[in-house]
Amino acid sequence: MKNYWKAFLTTTTMILFAPAAQADGPRNGKWEVTAKSEMTGIPANMPATNVTICIDKASTEAGKPPIIADKSCTFSDYKAANGEASWKMQCSGQMQMKGVGHIKFSDNEYSGSSEMEMNMDGDEPMKMKQTFSGKRLGDC
Repeated sequence: MKNYWKAFLTTTTMILFAPAAQADGPRNGKWEVTAKSEMTGIPANMPATNVTICIDKASTEAGKPPIIADKSCTFSDYKAANGEASWKMQCSGQMQMKGVGHIKFSDNEYSGSSEMEMNMDGDEPMKMKQTFSGKRLGDC
């Protein structure tokens, strides 16, 4: 009888804590990501962008959040715990940007935002806010 209760408590604990461990970051698989950007001083809203990405162990271990970003962007201070992630990012190239972002994960979805400041050749810095969401479609 003692072993029965020990097995019951171990199994119950594993079931209760398994979803929380999975929600520290996006699950591996194919994800549809939608991003919408708003820029200070520009009255017209930019259309939303949709892409499909494949998230795997290598991409999450590299410390890159599952967002739409230019190839010139690098990420730092990526932290994921308790169903949330945060990071800093910096982009080079024609539009130099730097900022921060945050995501909240559930098992098959996530949502978040980033705030960036852009510097374009000699112009005043512009602020951009990007909101994004992701929906898991299945395996890659």
